Amino acid sequence: MDYREAERYLKNAGTGRGMQLGLSRMRRLAGLLGNPEDRVPMIHIAGTNGKGSVAAWLEAILTAAGYRTGAYTSPAVFSALEPFRIDGAPITEEQFAALVSKAADACGKAPDAALEPTRFELETACAFLLFAEENCDIAVVETGLGGDEDATNIMSRTVLSVITSISMDHGAYLGNTTARIASHKAGIMRPGIPCVSAPQEASVRQVLGSMQDPACLLFADPERCTVLSSGPAGTVFTDRHFGKLTTTQHASWQRENLAVALTAAESLRSSGFDISDEAVRTGVAAMRWRGRFEVIGNPPRAILDGAHNPQGASGLLSSLKCFPDGRNLAVVTGVLADKDYRGMIGRLFAGPEGIAGRTSVICTLTPDSPRALTAEALAAVYRELVPDIASRACGSVGEALEYACRSHPEDLILVFGSLSFLREADAWLEAHPHGAPRLQGGTGQM
Repeated sequence: MDYREAERYLKNAGTGRGMQLGLSRMRRLAGLLGNPEDRVPMIHIAGTNGKGSVAAWLEAILTAAGYRTGAYTSPAVFSALEPFRIDGAPITEEQFAALVSKAADACGKAPDAALEPTRFELETACAFLLFAEENCDIAVVETGLGGDEDATNIMSRTVLSVITSISMDHGAYLGNTTARIASHKAGIMRPGIPCVSAPQEASVRQVLGSMQDPACLLFADPERCTVLSSGPAGTVFTDRHFGKLTTTQHASWQRENLAVALTAAESLRSSGFDISDEAVRTGVAAMRWRGRFEVIGNPPRAILDGAHNPQGASGLLSSLKCFPDGRNLAVVTGVLADKDYRGMIGRLFAGPEGIAGRTSVICTLTPDSPRALTAEALAAVYRELVPDIASRACGSVGEALEYACRSHPEDLILVFGSLSFLREADAWLEAHPHGAPRLQGGTGQM
């Protein structure tokens, strides 16, 4: 199959069956492919927020240290190729098609015709196969959901586990307390293998401590990193050990994620990996992670951020406070129905620290997902929670951005919520570098 056929094959995988956790299908699929997950040492990362950023920093640091480094993160935001990377570069369309073809052929040869892996399971199998075929020295792998029953958790050569910040999310699948959620995410830990964790609330620390040898569990200290400056070019930190660190990441709240990545790099060095201080500094500076407080335009005209829960909203709010652009905001947003969007809205807009006072309009949209909350339902929630701001339900990403540009052309556009529509938002902004003509007269139906 070619690239487009491979994309369609994955899109149709598991259609109508919803999210399915468990390792039995994944183990069978990996076995049909020759168990590529057994051939490469891996770093396994779980958590609620920050997984992708920590993975990207570790990937960049290991690449700078001279290791042939594979990486697998999810979900795909801007391209179907971006979750699969070698030495920081996404694979080609030809590689993607070849990997998906091999996975599809393996499914076709299964003695049990009912194998039917999900899309995520197929993508995970492709990632493991890629790492083996490319003879990677090490691979950085992010879980999709949870940990213990996540498809990535069949790996057998974990050299380091990383747990980023844990908070309430995916309650229908992982439980309705942070302790219960932590018990699932801690399932990636391996006896005797080091685990680095972000700071956690007491109940989560207790769970992690009960599931891992205390000698192997290390909690990162965000205080090791101090923000020196933050602006359109990125953020400059100073670290207790590595000194001055420059990153293109604009979000000052990334301090915690950076501390986790640096602590993980130190743990790898203690385990025998040859990672110099200079490789750490080079990797931190080289890291790119799109859709996380990503500033579009120079001077800035829009910010794209994947904040979709209360914790993510706190990070977004912190970054906005540090970002040197005091213009009003035209908000474009959409969420999934199974997220705590009310908590997210409250965290971002309420109180003297919230953005309600500088928000001109809120344009809602329906993300392209079967789990999406409709634009109309989200607009109604905004009218209830922040009634002083005009909220408009829009029929598409393009309509929402066009309205925001036309009705408030001087505002900074803030696009946040589900990662699933950021690709379309980015494409619209690129195709309309000068925005849209100013609206004349009324502002339309709210």
